Amino acid sequence: MEEKIAILVPMYNSETFIERCLNSILQQTYTNLEVIIINDGSTDNGLEICKKTIKDDNRFTIYTRENKGTAYTRNELLEKCKSKYVTFVDSDDFIDEDYIQTLYELLKKYNADISTCDLYPYRNQKKIKKQRRENAKEMIFNRKEAFKKLLYQYEIKHGPHCKLYKKELFQGITFPNGKTYEDLATIYKIIDKCQKVVTTTYQGYNYVYNQNGITKSKFKETDLFMLTCGETIFEYTKENYGDDLLLASENLLITQCMQLAVKIPLKENYKNEISKIKKYIKKYRKDLLEDKETYPRLKAFLLASYFGLRAIKLTEILINISKIIRK
Repeated sequence: MEEKIAILVPMYNSETFIERCLNSILQQTYTNLEVIIINDGSTDNGLEICKKTIKDDNRFTIYTRENKGTAYTRNELLEKCKSKYVTFVDSDDFIDEDYIQTLYELLKKYNADISTCDLYPYRNQKKIKKQRRENAKEMIFNRKEAFKKLLYQYEIKHGPHCKLYKKELFQGITFPNGKTYEDLATIYKIIDKCQKVVTTTYQGYNYVYNQNGITKSKFKETDLFMLTCGETIFEYTKENYGDDLLLASENLLITQCMQLAVKIPLKENYKNEISKIKKYIKKYRKDLLEDKETYPRLKAFLLASYFGLRAIKLTEILINISKIIRK
């Protein structure tokens, strides 16, 4: 008999996407589901669309309340679900019909704690070749290997989606309320509790990009938390793995530094954060430029950093312009 799996859906102002998201859940080949939706204080028509889409399907439960943010909502979803296994699907994304079936079969086949797949970058409904289940590769990682993959952001990403978890992994771990980068601050703790993680190159999770234009979203004070996360994970890795994952932990720290560097205003208000960014880049730049596992994109930023933070910002603009031209 199929075991029950919880699909957890945080929803906020998703009227444009929620019907597609829920229809993709309704079409799952794996049917023993517990679907919990929390409407996090939406001000649009998403809740009405939600009710109309699921109709009388008793596998779905909808809660609605005032807005408390994504982290709070994820924690509440975990508290409310009763299933042994859980997965997150954001309300503006959608999943292939065999998504749950694939992740569940992988989890059981290898007796793993987490099964994870790759995401499909769904941009403006542009059709690009997708890695289907029948042609996908499977990889098995122990705890240390999985943690390294997470630090480098290769086969295992720090986002909560694209993964089927044993719910027990979240015992004692919560997403930090009020923080924008709650996934970065949480998933490394989950991965580090796993004895075995199985991944597949199958792209069953459709991640919808809503960004337009050359530049990314404007800087917000909450963006400073990404640097805090990078520092915390760096120290955690050093304490638990010593020098074995030194390069990988440097990679994650500098990745967060670069992401913040392209957004942070070069003003007196942020001189402490800017000083930290410069210090970390200068300290670990040579190591990462020589590291064969460093992404080419990060190496481009590292080379630009020899000319200062403005050069890093310019590199980001040029990379985004080149993407638009290629499209």
